[in-house]
Amino acid sequence: MGMELHELTAKNQNLAGPLQKCPICRASWVEGEVFCRRCGADMTWILDAQRLGRTLLLRALAALACGDPRRAAAWARRARLVHSTPFSREVARFLE
Repeated sequence: MGMELHELTAKNQNLAGPLQKCPICRASWVEGEVFCRRCGADMTWILDAQRLGRTLLLRALAALACGDPRRAAAWARRARLVHSTPFSREVARFLE
């Protein structure tokens, strides 16, 4: 099954994976900014997807902690679809 869950969480403190560059012009992104400083692209949809992905992933981890691996796997799949990160992919693989 690969890594143990506690190893995954220790290696991935940031569950959602930070936005680092504008997906339009690839300019460095300044945390807290809603619009790209170079091209003016609206980043709210990306930030919303990251937030939702993080929420779904936390639900997966909570379900696993409550002893419900089937529900945890379902939440993890949703999290991966909304905002796929290395951590969300590993959690989903761990729960398969």
